[in-house]
Amino acid sequence: MNLSDLVIQIQLTYRQRKQLQMAQNRIVLQLKALARAAVDGDKDRAGVIVDRLIANKVQKAEDVEIAVGLSQNYGALFAAHDGIASDCAKLGKELEKLAKKLPVAEWVATQRGVGMTNLANIIGEAGDLANYNNPAKLWKRMGLAVIGTERQRKVADAEAALVHGYNPVRRSVMWNVGTCIIKAGGALKTLYDERKVYEAGKSPDITKMLAHRRAQRYVEKRVLRDLWRAWRGEFATA
Repeated sequence: MNLSDLVIQIQLTYRQRKQLQMAQNRIVLQLKALARAAVDGDKDRAGVIVDRLIANKVQKAEDVEIAVGLSQNYGALFAAHDGIASDCAKLGKELEKLAKKLPVAEWVATQRGVGMTNLANIIGEAGDLANYNNPAKLWKRMGLAVIGTERQRKVADAEAALVHGYNPVRRSVMWNVGTCIIKAGGALKTLYDERKVYEAGKSPDITKMLAHRRAQRYVEKRVLRDLWRAWRGEFATA
């Protein structure tokens, strides 16, 4: 399988899994809506009951009866959810296998916290990285660009929205990459730590959370930049 065919296969598998995940989420929302009717409209309690029921961790005695009732009355929905979850897991493993066949897989393996799942997700959303003339274009595709003087984001104005070209799903993919890096430790986590200190020192008005978000965004952009270089055979490291 050549690189072009491999990228297409990753994208097709990724999209299939994404569609199933959307269906799974719709079922969860439907179950939580049904549960609210049994707890006098308590949204938080209904959510906890359904989440625990799905995970087989219903604990409160007062919720057991409600959980049993939901299972009996809407067993088909829970069965559908579990079936979809199983299919998603299989597709996730398939994506990892496909990602390992990419020429950049060896480089990604040296980047602690990135991993094959995140690589597959990036390619699933971005496609062939050779189609991007520079890292900035890839940043924009994944929701990390700077538009004018502000960060790329969702905006209400139709004309501005076209300029921003923001997609929350693609941005979420990169947010997950950043989160994995912070949890994993290693060189990229060190880069995050250093950037967080730098951001915090810019102004006394910058909160810890803002410094964290800016530092994570910085590391996410660094990963995309170096991944783009690796795709072109440069295999640059931060």
